[in-house]
Amino acid sequence: MISKYMKSLFVFGFVFLILNGCSLMAEKKESPNMQKIDAVIEAIKDDNLPKVSQLLKAKVDLNKPNIDGEFPLHMAVSMGNLDIAKLLLQHGANLNFQDQFGVTPLMMAVDNPNFDYDTQRYQSNGRDLVPWLLQQGARVDLMDNRGQSVLWYAIRSNDSTQIQKILAKKVNVNQVDLKGSRPIFAALETHQLSVIDTLVKAKADLKQKNDYGQTPLAWCYYHQEIDLFRYFLKQKDVQTIDPNGKPLIFQAIRDGQFPFFQAMLVNKQLLNIKNDYQGTPLMYAAENNRLQMVDALLQAGVNVNEVDREGETALSHAVRYGRKEVVKKLLTVGANALMKDVAGEDILKELGEHGYKPVDPELRQIITQAIEKQKKEGMKQPIPQKGKNMIKK
Repeated sequence: MISKYMKSLFVFGFVFLILNGCSLMAEKKESPNMQKIDAVIEAIKDDNLPKVSQLLKAKVDLNKPNIDGEFPLHMAVSMGNLDIAKLLLQHGANLNFQDQFGVTPLMMAVDNPNFDYDTQRYQSNGRDLVPWLLQQGARVDLMDNRGQSVLWYAIRSNDSTQIQKILAKKVNVNQVDLKGSRPIFAALETHQLSVIDTLVKAKADLKQKNDYGQTPLAWCYYHQEIDLFRYFLKQKDVQTIDPNGKPLIFQAIRDGQFPFFQAMLVNKQLLNIKNDYQGTPLMYAAENNRLQMVDALLQAGVNVNEVDREGETALSHAVRYGRKEVVKKLLTVGANALMKDVAGEDILKELGEHGYKPVDPELRQIITQAIEKQKKEGMKQPIPQKGKNMIKK
């Protein structure tokens, strides 16, 4: 019988041999072609055209990488060396060859400069080669491993001229990558209006959403880009909704984001837009105690006595939540304290709506006095509007 010790020793030795064998198999081996490619790439890095020309006299497959996965034409383009790039093309380099990341020479040309850790300097990224590459037939429809075309690379370069050159080749401005995003969102990441405007003029779809459910306008809101936010508000067919499909103006009210809220007031349709409860921005601003927003809406001419599904007004909402200063403001501009909701209850019942909070005596006095005053002045009590599916907020 084999002892436990011998069994353990046997298992250990077996595992060691397996791991050691795998390690040996995993070692990279340079083929003769790799060695030639290595020499060519080193000459390219040195901008040594004569040396490259000499090396190409030997038979070498330029569409194979060196041991580090580098390709000669990609390297020449990244170095911005047009003469070497032409020479490589003459010797069989594939203009549209994609490396292990799916990157083509054209993508490499329009991309940002690469930092060379050997020379400790930024290499030219070869943007001057873009017209030549396009003239030679470089394809703009190829996708890298992320599902992104050369347009995405041009956008990240922050160069509107390069973007226009690519767009002129009829590339899809609304192409979707593997994450479900689109070029317009890559443009937003640059924070450059010139880049964004170039895509908008090329008919980028402003109704589409990114993988977070944000439209371009919503993206600007959540990233606090007020200038870009104002820009998109001026565009045709812009979607003014949040990721949940709700009017974005209500989000701005809840967050207290007055600059974004104010920017949306230029769109007259948003002044009286309704939420799921048929509530207006004025009602929502009143209940959230946004006095500055209430004032802005009133100055914009909204109806202070507009009602929601339950027949309640902005004044009702302000009273219910104890927004004393808002109540005062609404009363000064003609808020009707005599109105009753669809259940036939007057505004005084709102004072006790939240029983867990003590009723503010001053607020009760303000409402009581307003009711008495309006009765004396002969203000009429409107007929309550009927609602359906009454749901309390």
